[in-house]
Amino acid sequence: MQNKLIKEKKSSKKLLLRILKKINRRTVTFLIFVLISAVLWLLNALSKTYSTEISIPVQYVGTPNNYMSHSTMPQEFTLQVEGKGFTILRYKIIKTIIPFKFDLSSYFSMKKDSVIATKIATQTFKRQIEQYLYENITVEDINPKLIDATFSMITFKKVAVLFTGDIKFAPQYWLKGNIEITPDSIIIGGPKNILDTVNAVYTKTIQKNDIRQKTVKNTIVDNRGIFKILNPEVKITVNAEKFTETSLRLPIRTINEPLKTNVMLFPDNATVKFLISLQEFERIDTSNFQLVADLSQINYSPEQEQIKIDLISYPETVKILNINPREVSFVISVKK
Repeated sequence: MQNKLIKEKKSSKKLLLRILKKINRRTVTFLIFVLISAVLWLLNALSKTYSTEISIPVQYVGTPNNYMSHSTMPQEFTLQVEGKGFTILRYKIIKTIIPFKFDLSSYFSMKKDSVIATKIATQTFKRQIEQYLYENITVEDINPKLIDATFSMITFKKVAVLFTGDIKFAPQYWLKGNIEITPDSIIIGGPKNILDTVNAVYTKTIQKNDIRQKTVKNTIVDNRGIFKILNPEVKITVNAEKFTETSLRLPIRTINEPLKTNVMLFPDNATVKFLISLQEFERIDTSNFQLVADLSQINYSPEQEQIKIDLISYPETVKILNINPREVSFVISVKK
């Protein structure tokens, strides 16, 4: 009885496998025919001519160096084009990022006016735009159709380049010297009435964190949308050096002492705490620092018991943290 059941199971399994194989063959055959049909339909559809809308980036060239635009020029054109489906699909998938060079030189030929105002008809550039696009695309329309353009003659001037940005150093590092800008001055052009008020231009904002060594960054000068800068590239160099914290106990010197008086300070010295680079640490000398008590501050009233201490001289390479104490007591006696 058991053997009979086993044989029936095997027979059912074989029957099921035969049915599945037959179904799979039919399914695969059906899918192949569907795929072939879809490809044929797509090829047929792409072989037809279509009209669609595309956008292209624009770069204006041919403006003389002594002129600049004072009107907002469109940075892209919207085109109504006609072409085969294959060509249009290729443009949609592989869209060019190289801008169309819109040559304005003809609008300046034989003109020496200080202000040139004109209307540029974009339709006259259909042929050039078709050459810029893929083959077999016909440009039917261009928007905008007219560009109102105003150009002013400009003057040039050499001005300083100043740094703008946010530079952060790693712990126990700081700026060595000054931030270097190369070149430190450039020639800019603009309307004379505006240019006369400008003595410097600024770099584009630079952000840099955790600096612990010499760092070089290339950037450009911000023209603020007003100036023409022929060579806007500059190099920013930031030198970093490690520093340490230290302190010195220094004597307090009195100045502006009244005639025929003796003034005694308690205490007569103070501690100056400061930061200094490791390179300069070994060369530090107490003679580079001067602590003074200006006795002209004394008003000789019973309420005044202390006088302020000032650090009037210290090396440029150090950063003062604090002076302790900031005020000291004093006793005045008359000279005999």
